[in-house]
Amino acid sequence: GTVRLLSGVGTLSWDSKTWTGTGYMGGISGIEETAALEARGIDLRLSGIPPETLALALGETYQGRPARVWIAFMDTDGAVLDDPLGPFGYLMDTMDIQDGTDTATVTMHAENRLRILDAASNRRSTDEDQKIDYPSDLGYEYVASLQDKELRWG
Repeated sequence: GTVRLLSGVGTLSWDSKTWTGTGYMGGISGIEETAALEARGIDLRLSGIPPETLALALGETYQGRPARVWIAFMDTDGAVLDDPLGPFGYLMDTMDIQDGTDTATVTMHAENRLRILDAASNRRSTDEDQKIDYPSDLGYEYVASLQDKELRWG
């Protein structure tokens, strides 16, 4: 399910949701933004995880699920000032587990959503592929016959 964590201590209520503090047991790598259109990932770390909770994490289907990060500024009483920056959108990718004697440390690598633009599409410009979405469409009916077609010009 959804887990809402913050890098501080205690709990935080914002946007009708509650975040649980991880203190020194949680960490996040720096969020890098560049002027170029680049997809940079982040690492989210949580340590001190007991074996029963680790078993839950291992049983989850996490790859491709969203990971959203906000940057919030707080006053001395722990209240959020203005609106937090974000959400910065990521997709969960890989999980690295360092198992200790009593607890474990899990590092979740999340990729920027722009990585989707690098993925190859499995769709083709064929009549068969077009009929997946539009069964009665005849627009690609003659594409296969054009493959070795010799056209004389002029």
